[in-house]
Amino acid sequence: MLKVIMPCILICLFLSACQKSYINAPATDRLEISTQSDVSSDSEEKALTKEQVIQIFMNEKDNSNCVITDCVVAEDMAYGLTGVVQYTDESGNPCYLAFVKDPWSYPVGLDAENICVIADDSILTYQGNGIVTLSLKNPEMDVIYDYTVEYSRNNTDTNFKVSSSERK
Repeated sequence: MLKVIMPCILICLFLSACQKSYINAPATDRLEISTQSDVSSDSEEKALTKEQVIQIFMNEKDNSNCVITDCVVAEDMAYGLTGVVQYTDESGNPCYLAFVKDPWSYPVGLDAENICVIADDSILTYQGNGIVTLSLKNPEMDVIYDYTVEYSRNNTDTNFKVSSSERK
C-alpha cells in the first residue's frame, strides 16, 4: 500500500511545485502583456475611417458649405483626436485645417491674409502625437512654406502650435 501511496504523493508534490512556480511568476509580466493587448484593441476599435472623420466635420452646421481638400486619420488617437480635415472655407480661403475629436472639430486658419493656396506637392501627413504637416504656396511671391501644426489638449484647454519655414 505504501508503494502505491508514495508515488501518488510524489506526483502531487511535483504538480504542486510546477503550478506554484507559475502562480509566483512576476505579476508585472502578466500585467504588461494584458495591458498591451487591451491598449492595441482599444486603439483598433476607436480608429475611424477618413469618411467617418469627414462626416463628423460636415455634421457641424458651420462646416456645411466648406469644400474638403484632404483628410488624414489619427491612428494613434493622441489626445482623443480622430483625424484632421483640410478644407476651403465658405469664403474661399483654402488654408484651413480642422482637428476632429468626435463629435467636434477645432478649426485652425493658416493664412490670415487669404493669399496662400495649397502647394501642388503638398501632402497632408499625420506624423503622430497630434502633429500634421502640409505645404502652402504664396503665388504672389512664388514661395512655398512647409507647415507643421501641433494639436494638444489637457483637461480644460485645446492648444495649437503652428510653425512654418520657407522652402529653399
